[in-house]
Amino acid sequence: MKFSMIAIANRCIVLLFLLAIAGCLAGSLAGCGRAADGRIAVERQRLVLPEEPGGATSIAEARKNLIVQPEVTLVGRIGAADHEAFEPDRATFVLSDLPADGHHQHAGHDADNCPFCRHRAKQMSLALVQLVDERGEILRTDAPTLLGVEAGQLVVVRGRGQWNDKLELLVVKAAGVHIRK
Repeated sequence: MKFSMIAIANRCIVLLFLLAIAGCLAGSLAGCGRAADGRIAVERQRLVLPEEPGGATSIAEARKNLIVQPEVTLVGRIGAADHEAFEPDRATFVLSDLPADGHHQHAGHDADNCPFCRHRAKQMSLALVQLVDERGEILRTDAPTLLGVEAGQLVVVRGRGQWNDKLELLVVKAAGVHIRK
């Protein structure tokens, strides 16, 4: 009689476990969706820098010094003229250099609709910024959801840079991002 009670208890436990997994996959159990939101909040807290780091350089300058200085702090604009700014379900974004002359800094400037900026953007240096977890893996959510950013925003990125010959881009595994307001 003990054996059958133990077998029934084990089956109940297995059934509850399977129902919990099915509910989480369907997003119907209370807390499963919030667990993902909680992970995003934790990663956002870790990655978003409240203060702008000093010593930010252009992408072009960082690329020149990459061999002797792989730790980079870059300032740039999210997006580029002919490239999508973000990848779906991957915490990455394209970062483009800012014009050196400060043309972009006046209030109300819209780089996407400025012919001067659009022409110069085609010739600017680019970087692929990867928002990674502690293991160095790209987080599985899009950058706008993770950071609350959008294309065209100015950011300062701190991380480890590496030149990617295949992409012909500077790739930065970001340790932190400051969003300029």
